[in-house]
Amino acid sequence: MLVAYFDDSGTHDESKNCIIGGYRGSVNEWKRFDRAWKPILKAFDVEEFHAKEFWPRPQGKRIGIYRDWSDEKHRDFIDQLLKVIESSKIFPIACGVLRGEWDKLSADKMALYSGTSRLHKPQFLALQRVVVSSAEFCHNGRVMHFVFDESPHSSVMLECFHELKQGFRETGELLLDHIGEFSTAESRIATPLQAADLLAYEAHRWAKKGEADRNYSMRDVYQRAMKRMKSKEDFWLFDENRFSMLERAANLAANQS
Repeated sequence: MLVAYFDDSGTHDESKNCIIGGYRGSVNEWKRFDRAWKPILKAFDVEEFHAKEFWPRPQGKRIGIYRDWSDEKHRDFIDQLLKVIESSKIFPIACGVLRGEWDKLSADKMALYSGTSRLHKPQFLALQRVVVSSAEFCHNGRVMHFVFDESPHSSVMLECFHELKQGFRETGELLLDHIGEFSTAESRIATPLQAADLLAYEAHRWAKKGEADRNYSMRDVYQRAMKRMKSKEDFWLFDENRFSMLERAANLAANQS
């Protein structure tokens, strides 16, 4: 059995982009991951890793449990966590949506692309992309199950997931056979969600910086988190060009129906 763990970043309305990112792997590999990750947290007296608490330095000072850490300790901690990700047979995937491009869409297109009948949010487009891409990873009758970090919009994420599967049932999409169940968990308990948090944060940061500076290169942490990337297609940012592609595909489907 295969499991993909995901977290989101930048889903608040003021954010310039929203990201869903995480890792997929076998159940046994995730058990090995957990056995390697937890001792690092314990050694550094950290209950759970959250990138938004680990990286920020307002007025040049760290926050939360990291406020008194030296630069050396800070580097050592993230280095050890990244080594676990690099040495584990887990494969990164992320999808983002530029909010400026999303806001240009008509209400009907937002409804169509979000895949939900209630809330028309860009993160639901990203959700569909990571689910489909993860399912395409499956072969020989294997099934991918999905675990998301618990959040206030988990119920709508579940609704979007079910509507995606229902659409596949109605069209006879063979990919449906590889899409398992959707569940949520607390990252404090499910350590793979902490790795997903790290990846989603880095992807969000890169998209934000890259939109402002096209020559901006991803930092070392993001590159290491992506070490086992299978394909560039697993990292998809819905920018102006991608939305144009989506628009052409939607128009083609409408003309054929």
